[in-house]
Amino acid sequence: MAEARRPGAEGARRTEGTDASGHGEVVVAVPRLPTSLAPWRTLDRLADHVARDLVFTGLLRRDPTHAPWAVPALADRCVGLGRLAARGSESAAADPAPSSARTTPAAGDASAAGAPRAAMDDGGSDTAATIGPPAERTEPAAASGTAGTSGGDTGFDRGMPGTAPAPVAPSRPATGDRPAAEAIQAPESSSGGGAAGPGPTDGGPISAVPGPREVYCHVSEAAVFHDGTAVRPEDVVASVEAVLDPRASRLRDDLVLRHLRSVEIVDGPPNRALEAGTWVGPRHAERDGRWVHMRFSVSDPMVFERISAISVLRAADVRRTSHPTVGAGPFRVRSMSPDRLELVPVLRKEGMPSAVVLRAVPDGADRLRLLRRRRVHVVWPVSPTHVPNVLRRTGTASRFRGYLTVLPVYDLAAFRIDRPALSDLRVRRALDQLMPRSRIAEGLASLVVPVRPPSLDAAATELDLAALEAAGPNFHPARYGLPVRPSAAEDEAGQARADALLDQAGFRRDPRGIRRREDEALRLVLLYPRGETSRNIASEVATALEARGIVVARASASFGYLRSGPLADADFDVAVLRLSMVRAKDPTPYFHSDGFSNVFGVKDASLDAALEAFVTARTAADRRRALQRVAARLSEIVPFAVLAVPAEIVLVDRTLAPPRIVDGVLDLRSLSWASSG
Repeated sequence: MAEARRPGAEGARRTEGTDASGHGEVVVAVPRLPTSLAPWRTLDRLADHVARDLVFTGLLRRDPTHAPWAVPALADRCVGLGRLAARGSESAAADPAPSSARTTPAAGDASAAGAPRAAMDDGGSDTAATIGPPAERTEPAAASGTAGTSGGDTGFDRGMPGTAPAPVAPSRPATGDRPAAEAIQAPESSSGGGAAGPGPTDGGPISAVPGPREVYCHVSEAAVFHDGTAVRPEDVVASVEAVLDPRASRLRDDLVLRHLRSVEIVDGPPNRALEAGTWVGPRHAERDGRWVHMRFSVSDPMVFERISAISVLRAADVRRTSHPTVGAGPFRVRSMSPDRLELVPVLRKEGMPSAVVLRAVPDGADRLRLLRRRRVHVVWPVSPTHVPNVLRRTGTASRFRGYLTVLPVYDLAAFRIDRPALSDLRVRRALDQLMPRSRIAEGLASLVVPVRPPSLDAAATELDLAALEAAGPNFHPARYGLPVRPSAAEDEAGQARADALLDQAGFRRDPRGIRRREDEALRLVLLYPRGETSRNIASEVATALEARGIVVARASASFGYLRSGPLADADFDVAVLRLSMVRAKDPTPYFHSDGFSNVFGVKDASLDAALEAFVTARTAADRRRALQRVAARLSEIVPFAVLAVPAEIVLVDRTLAPPRIVDGVLDLRSLSWASSG
């Protein structure tokens, strides 16, 4: 038998130990590693990917190809039922739950006191679809948010210092069905943000769109945890309870599960589910007591996709530990330390590595040095300070693949469009033109790409490293796939267009240079959360507006206070925020008239129709078309100005097959050795 060799370049030595098949470990160098994988916390991108996609899994697994957007996982089948009669009438009378059924009340119920204690810590880094303040981007501490901790690191770089929870204002009433203390709870770190304050409704994404309001899932008898114990319905209930906990409001907002109300174990779904229900998996409803029943406050056509984000853990781990490592996902944790995380595939396939090892290497130059010495196989990400010089080195193209990935994360200047001056579209367009994007890009230790509307499931693009190496004096980044920073010339041209728009709106300069309409000065209140990066961005924005005759009053506070106060009460004109859509693939909460995170005050029938078409789409093509309509309408009504869209570069050794990178996340499941053929 021929000696086993790692596929790829001749003479390439392995960086780690190899197994009998010759397929050794794949090592990925990242700035830092997560300190916890607890999925009831708000995690950064790397921790979220490792926890929800690799170590743990849910009843269902997200499938972006077609509706209902999920496939079986720990549950071998699920059925959703639409608008039902009041609980205790039709469904309860036809199929009464067993007397032993356990029900978790809606978040905010006084009876929820028995919720898992571990879920008390709801702070940490942000990665799901939330609105929050922008993140620090500094190197070498962290060139990216591919790794981080739950104590302050963010989705795409080093986080701003954490802030203490905002004090509870006794006079402020509770928001929706949540207690007042929870409604104004600040995240542990203002860098991650968390969901924006409550909007017009505390229910689901769109209460008027038909869809399931109740979901029954059958826990597969074949499902087991990594330690060999069977997955029980009790484990599912305990895991959902962590999401229902009143202190987990930020997580529910991140996962667009604010409308989840209760969970219980039942014998089976009602008889009419076979005819009237929407099924994931086979239509089979035997009543064996392994069913979990979840109720929602509103109909939601995307409900299966949403519950796929609820990771299932052993009930004992949900209740007793803040650092769970035993799940039922495709990888198990072999070891976990501050500088090394080892993940072993549960089922090995041809070409798969024996393990995926994440190494914490804070310095960007050290990461590249280890890659060139073949001590690691992947650098995620390349420090912006090394782009493009390192990528132009001789031999880079023959040894590595480079990918540009654009994060679905947007630093915004959000406009409250129902405020007097901002209700004029010409004023909003002028403010958009006045944003100093080149100055903001200079101050961020991150790559940025040109302004573009929100997108979902964006794949990475491969860089032309060979052409980059061969480039001469006519080098231009865009020719090879590298991002081009906004230019000062573009900002100057925008200022001229903004002056014309403000003149058209009737805001003309007085003898002192202040823009006035009749006797009223154009005065705006600019909000920003505490932190150096937010302060710097807000300062650049305010300076640019003041230079064109706009009076700007600046206000800063902890994000927890801003979230529950001015943002929730619509008591602002412009706010420096961040919109992240890494985990929850749904812009509805932010831009629909009834969206619970619609801090912009948008109420637009055309936009609502496009968003409703998105959530009811049956195919990926329909979703893309609906999203294009959403983006087009947002560009017309201008509820925000995009300040920066971060991008990252990932380098991969050619001994590996091309990986899958979507929405700024390197899918560690896709890492495999290149074919020897």
